[in-house]
Amino acid sequence: MLPVRPKPQVDESFTSWLIRVANANGIPVGTFCHFLSKHQHFFTRDTDRPTDKQIVCDLARLTGTPISAAAETTIHLLERRVFPMLKPNNVQQMITVLGVYHRTHRKYGQAFCPQCLADEGYYRLSWRLVFITQCTIHSQRLHDRCWQCGEPVCLHRSPWHTCHSCGFDRREAEALPIDSHAERLQKRLEQGFRTGTLFWDVPMPSPQSYAKLVYDLMSILHHRAPRVARLREVIREMSGGPEFSFEGEQKSQRLESLSCEDRHKLMAIVGRALQDWPWRLIAYAMRADCWHSFLLKDLKNPHPALSETATRYLTFSPN
Repeated sequence: MLPVRPKPQVDESFTSWLIRVANANGIPVGTFCHFLSKHQHFFTRDTDRPTDKQIVCDLARLTGTPISAAAETTIHLLERRVFPMLKPNNVQQMITVLGVYHRTHRKYGQAFCPQCLADEGYYRLSWRLVFITQCTIHSQRLHDRCWQCGEPVCLHRSPWHTCHSCGFDRREAEALPIDSHAERLQKRLEQGFRTGTLFWDVPMPSPQSYAKLVYDLMSILHHRAPRVARLREVIREMSGGPEFSFEGEQKSQRLESLSCEDRHKLMAIVGRALQDWPWRLIAYAMRADCWHSFLLKDLKNPHPALSETATRYLTFSPN
């Protein structure tokens, strides 16, 4: 066993715990990972999704941690709680993409709350979820890049909490504002994932089903089609809120690859669309002339409640 044996904290990610253990024992992260996995290219993949479960077991043994507690640090914990099953070596729906290239990150999948880092000193596993775009403890939007230079967060390439490119301390990043509708929606999702509680205003059989509905609505409302853009504008006009614009113009970009800012905007729009479900969404779509064919054409397996609503009320145009 290691001389210093930090235990995983509540909701800590495997990458965060791994690096904390290495730092606590004064071992370079690369050296420690080579010792642990006998593989020199440990960080050429998403380490929160370890393909070799033995790595998790070995780190648990070296730190005197129960296997069950160690397993809760990986994305496998979210199976059947948030999504049905992990897809090995593929982009996992609802999990943000790091864009691993050799040992660098090209995407902004690792988010963080500066105040949480200052108070607790570790990175949460839930920050990797598409729906989690803000810290509901400190009421500020999560950062997904260096506040100074804009580089993606790459935990293993720099001293703890500092940017590998410019050395800026992430704990000193400014607080970012949040949208109240996005905050309310995220709190409901967090409550569902944590306790299994269902929601009276949007009747769903399970929190996983509720998450699927939110995900599908985010996918629809992110599309650049003119009718969908009009739908976003109608929601803003009728429900209030800031003007929603997104980075880039890629029509096919997945939610998992979007910036935290764009995902927060989508959560804000979906939070408005889910009020008085499904009648407000129906009213918004009809006013925007956004019918069934526009809403569901890019969804391979739409949520049953969404599909039924669109088919029943938004199939035919009055024109």
